Amino acid sequence: MKFGYHYNRDNKKQTANWGFNGEINFNNYNASSMPLDTDNGLANLMLGNFNSYTMGNAHVYPYFRFESHELFAQDSWKVARRLTFEYGIRFQHTTPTYTYTRDGSPPLEGTWLLYSVDLTKYNPSAMPVLDLSKNGLVVGNALEQLQANGLVCDPCNGTPPGFSPTKNFVAPRLGFAYDIFGDGKMSLRGGFGTYYERLRQNNFNFGAGNVWPNSFPGTVNYQNVTQVTALSPTVPPQPQVSNLGYTVWPADNTMPSIYSWYLGIQRELPAKFSLDLSYVGNRGVHLMDQRRVNAVPADTFLANPNLLPSLNNVRDAARPYYGFGSLNAVETLAYSSYNAMQFRLSRRFSKNFAFNFNYTWSKVMDLVDNDSDQINNPYDMRANWAPASYDQTNVTTFDFIYQLPNVRGNLDKTGLRSLLNGWQLSGIFRAQSGMPFSVTSNGDLSCADCGSQYPNVSGNPTTGNVNQWLNPSAFTRPLDGQYGDGHRNEFRMPGIRNLDATISKSFKIAEYVQASVRCEVFNLFNNSQVWGVNSSFQADNQGGGISTNLKNFAYPNSYRDSRVLQFGFRVSF
Repeated sequence: MKFGYHYNRDNKKQTANWGFNGEINFNNYNASSMPLDTDNGLANLMLGNFNSYTMGNAHVYPYFRFESHELFAQDSWKVARRLTFEYGIRFQHTTPTYTYTRDGSPPLEGTWLLYSVDLTKYNPSAMPVLDLSKNGLVVGNALEQLQANGLVCDPCNGTPPGFSPTKNFVAPRLGFAYDIFGDGKMSLRGGFGTYYERLRQNNFNFGAGNVWPNSFPGTVNYQNVTQVTALSPTVPPQPQVSNLGYTVWPADNTMPSIYSWYLGIQRELPAKFSLDLSYVGNRGVHLMDQRRVNAVPADTFLANPNLLPSLNNVRDAARPYYGFGSLNAVETLAYSSYNAMQFRLSRRFSKNFAFNFNYTWSKVMDLVDNDSDQINNPYDMRANWAPASYDQTNVTTFDFIYQLPNVRGNLDKTGLRSLLNGWQLSGIFRAQSGMPFSVTSNGDLSCADCGSQYPNVSGNPTTGNVNQWLNPSAFTRPLDGQYGDGHRNEFRMPGIRNLDATISKSFKIAEYVQASVRCEVFNLFNNSQVWGVNSSFQADNQGGGISTNLKNFAYPNSYRDSRVLQFGFRVSF
């Protein structure tokens, strides 16, 4: 039996805002407001007379930490001569990445708070008061009003470190091997395991400090660059704010989990051959995704033509969480699945030849491919369920090594033997299905933060011609306010066929000195291998076909490498 303990504590000091330089504008304005204006932007630049100079009020530099405690145990049990079990368990106690502070106060490093929005604390009866005549400025004390409606900070009283409670996890593992006939030539193997992955919180923590009230821009207008250092930005200590957007870390976030299983049969065959046939699967849950949780649903403004005028055309005032702008939740609600049949036929090196033939028939489905991917329709996550962008239905590979025969007979002479003996030929052939991609459409969903449209598709849109992979006439732009009947990763790129080959020779120069020469060729037959196509569809009118101005739709825009040759020479001593 084996057991152990692992402790990990990570401290991270990370700036929350990059590019801290100011931004200066020399555009001409008007003489009454900008007395130094020359009425020419270039002349203003030469003289240093600026329209505006804007710079952030602070360099936000928080400190972060996470910790994990893991205890594991594993054992092997030989139930019978032909049956063995391997089993184990892992216990994990893992914190989210949280903010810690040192002595002092901003703007010192390590004295900053992080901000998020806890939507469970939003109180519709105590909504912030907005002045819609001034683009939705919060009237009164904005900080108090927003804190009463879910604005939370870390570290702060009432907020768990990292905005979500520390979690405990149990990860069991089980595997077995069974000698079917007891002769050691045919076995059945299987296993199951649960695995947890740390949350990658870079896409939340390291930017969540660069928000109000930590940071806000200050602006100086209508002066000369020589005066900048002596001027104070025209921003009061607590500036008026509107439409504040935040990255949201939900309190119920948890660790991404993978449940993986395997069942396979292996058989030793005559003539150094072996066969392996297996089924592999896994299920991912609590995977990270991003979703706009303060979105105005599609078709809202078209279906309610009086809504925007009643809000003085302030779109943010139509959002469900009134008083906040765009809220992007980094959450753990995504999931995935993988199922595959894997076949392998191998021949061990014998009589100068060895090879492996592999075939995989699989399917990968998910909501998002990466933890930075957005759910397109925030009100219908399931609509994102589709083949993953890296899904390959069929993958066939064949690799081989062939030791070329030595010279014999009349050719078996010292000079020819040194030149012609010892050559080896090897290669890898790969054939795979094309990977999925999405086609998007222009249009107007008549909403805020509700995603993008897919075109309507009719007939068979795939042409089979790699020079224009899709048929433009099969697509039309959806009506405004509608997502279209297309979906994510609906189409597949052309498949890939590729052969890489190597020929090499090793020879002895002296007793302790050896040399080798090799020539490698990648993409031996120089096949054109499309790796991307232009997939943005555009139409001039809703419900219409492709725009006459769009000339390159479905044309290839990237390729895998063409043939590459490389030579190498190596001396070992």
